[in-house]
Amino acid sequence: DGSILRLSTSHYSKMGLVMDTLGVVLAIAVILIAIGALIANRVTKAIIRPINQIDLNEPDIEKNYEEILPLLRRINQQNARIRGQMENLSKQQNEFRIITENMAEGLIIIDRDMEVLTYNSSALKMLDAGESAETGTVLRLNRSEAFRQAVTGALAGRHLQTLLNVNESICEIIANPVYDGGQVTGAILIILDVTEKERGEALRREF
Repeated sequence: DGSILRLSTSHYSKMGLVMDTLGVVLAIAVILIAIGALIANRVTKAIIRPINQIDLNEPDIEKNYEEILPLLRRINQQNARIRGQMENLSKQQNEFRIITENMAEGLIIIDRDMEVLTYNSSALKMLDAGESAETGTVLRLNRSEAFRQAVTGALAGRHLQTLLNVNESICEIIANPVYDGGQVTGAILIILDVTEKERGEALRREF
């Protein structure tokens, strides 16, 4: 009858289809990544939990992964070596303490900052310094100018000998520097009671 009927349908290009589905794909990807990260975190914790629980002092080789057995064996060997070295060091320190405590001479060892590293009871007795020298500088034991000069001189690299009057006694201070690699790292102070010797010399001069 002269009428025209037009039929049509929408047609999407490939790019259009991709753009329409891109949001959905990204959302799914984010969800999968989050789920994967959560699973990986739980699995990783389950794997490393036995490793974190290893007692490095006494590792139990039988209860851990076979893959880390060589590492645990080396830790055991290293611990045994360290224990042996510590026992040997403790033995040497004890021997040194016994020797120094039985010395009639006073002994004080200091570092470059004048801090006391070790001493014996004879040194404290001769300096009339009380019962302990474990903290503070060596100048705390005796504040006389002669003692200070002996200490600073030894730390400056010089060998010094000086007399020190302590109450009614006369002490001779022998100060020597300690070198390590050409640098002064401390000093050793030897203290001798020369009271009788000095009094005898004084009587001889008077006679």
